Amino acid sequence: NEFKNANEMMECLARPLMDEGRASINNEYHSTKFRNGRWNRDTHRLVVIKVTPVTPIFEKKSTFFGEHIIKIYEIQFSLKGETRIPPSNLSELYCLHYHQWKGCKFGIVGHDFPTTITFRSQSESNSILKLFVCVDENLTDDATEKTGWLSKNEFRALFDPHKFGVPNPNAVLTLMSVGSTTNIVRQFEAIASIGHLKSHIQKALFSSRIKVQQ
Repeated sequence: NEFKNANEMMECLARPLMDEGRASINNEYHSTKFRNGRWNRDTHRLVVIKVTPVTPIFEKKSTFFGEHIIKIYEIQFSLKGETRIPPSNLSELYCLHYHQWKGCKFGIVGHDFPTTITFRSQSESNSILKLFVCVDENLTDDATEKTGWLSKNEFRALFDPHKFGVPNPNAVLTLMSVGSTTNIVRQFEAIASIGHLKSHIQKALFSSRIKVQQ
């Protein structure tokens, strides 16, 4: 089958890419876990110091997430009484645990977007890790259990209930790096970027009438 446009390609290939990424992490776990099921990975206790909404440079409607309303936030962390610095390579995937959540969530080291840079200040030099997390404003806490996303209530649990927009001083999370997603992210970004090419280039890519001269 041939793809007619960039959106059709994204809808068809994005999910297999995500499944490939999950399979890669699962294989890593099963190959390195202990007999009792524990994973031989370092954990870090970090405190949330700032949460910033992330607005992608290009926003385009897509049915990839169905009826979900997904928002992305950047969470900044600082050390909590320990000296080990967690890896912060681009596309590093983290598992996050917080005592007020029913399950663990996923965070990823992402690119710096203009909107996140704008809201930063020089006083944030003590931030040693910045992760992107997804918040689904429609799902309940139970419904997000197998997605890695946060529900609206779980997201609100990170903030001080008496100070709007200020992280709770007791918002200390346990984080564990579960591996790099660089290869998957690059493939995903390559597919997503096709929709932003000039229209005549897109027509050439998706045309089945192009003849190659011998």
